[in-house]
Amino acid sequence: MPSTKLYIQHPLDADRSCKLVGILERADANLSTHGKPLALILHGSMGHKDYLFQRKLAPLLPMDSFRFDFRGNLESGGDWSLASLPKDVEDIQVVVEYMKREYGYTTTVLIGHSRGSIVTCKWIASGSRETQDVEAFVNVSGRYRMERFRYIQEVHAESIQKRGYGIWKVRVAGKPVEVKIYPADIDEFANWDISYIPSSFPPHIDVLSIQGMSDGIVPPYDAVCYALAFEQRKGGEGRHTLHFIEDADHNFAGHHDEVNQTIVEWLTRRARKEPLSLGGLWRSRL
Repeated sequence: MPSTKLYIQHPLDADRSCKLVGILERADANLSTHGKPLALILHGSMGHKDYLFQRKLAPLLPMDSFRFDFRGNLESGGDWSLASLPKDVEDIQVVVEYMKREYGYTTTVLIGHSRGSIVTCKWIASGSRETQDVEAFVNVSGRYRMERFRYIQEVHAESIQKRGYGIWKVRVAGKPVEVKIYPADIDEFANWDISYIPSSFPPHIDVLSIQGMSDGIVPPYDAVCYALAFEQRKGGEGRHTLHFIEDADHNFAGHHDEVNQTIVEWLTRRARKEPLSLGGLWRSRL
């Protein structure tokens, strides 16, 4: 599958040189992209476009796809902040508009992991013109009860008391990275509202939630909360399907193939208009 690295000028960032960097995967580079459906693949906190299952997922999808680094992550410009969720939502809008304007793509499928899922859900519910083309959303390890994130303040309590901020140490693309976490950012992140789903998330969109049952970052019950919220939508035929993966952690270590197979099979069954679940659960079996 041919891939192309794109550098998208960000018109909303204070730094006019800021660019979003991503990879466009095309099934056939010789075919026109005008009017074709596109899937966006969105990473989580301190992640990047090729982490976890995402790079391997792209060539398996039944459509062209684009995955990119949010601002402040890996190759993209701009600054990262724990509380910059609204900027992540802006990034999605910028990318969707660019892919439509430059390639003629219609973004119909969005696949988000963790933070990427949270902001994708918000973008879809934003009501912009481009969101009207969305048909399916895949929510992988999305946090629902945002207030529970406040535990992070206790984790970094000593550093916050000493310096005024915590230091989050992670590895990104194999390299050590340190970012500052301020109490105000923790509050803003924990106060992010998700109660809009029953009233504002488009009721015609089908949703698949995938959750690891051994997730130590996002409590597995949050996936049930999403299921309940999406099923409360009125006026449309969109359904929610939930798939739990036993023994899988937040990043699905050792389970990437099952994540990808589940996403691809779910999208394929959608396209064929086949049943997506049994009692709301994917591939239910005893």
